Formats: sequence, C-alpha cells, structure tokens
Amino acid sequence: MNLTSKEINKIIMNSKASMAIEGFKVTEEEEELVRKHLSGEITEEELFNRLKAGMPNEVE
Repeated sequence: MNLTSKEINKIIMNSKASMAIEGFKVTEEEEELVRKHLSGEITEEELFNRLKAGMPNEVE
C-alpha cells in the first residue's frame, strides 16, 4: 500500500475524529506508530505489539 503523506494525514484525522466521538483520545505516540505503519516503516504485527506494550494491564 503506497499512500501519500496527504492520504495518511486524512486517514489519521478521520480516525482521530471517530475515536473522539466515542470518547477516546489518540496520543502522539499512538499517532506516530500508525503513521509509521501506513507509510510502510513497520508491519501490522509490530504496530499491534507496540500498542499493546503501551497499554495498562486489564483489571478483572
């Protein structure tokens, strides 16, 4: 998937808006990871692993 910088920015802006409507906030670090994935710098697996590593443990 070869996306332009403009396309990546649009995807991120739309995603952030959708998440904000649901009450979630995207951190700068999360945004940067998604940007790296969309530009092909990291794989989907790397993206998910890095996002999971930054999440607190679930409380049961």
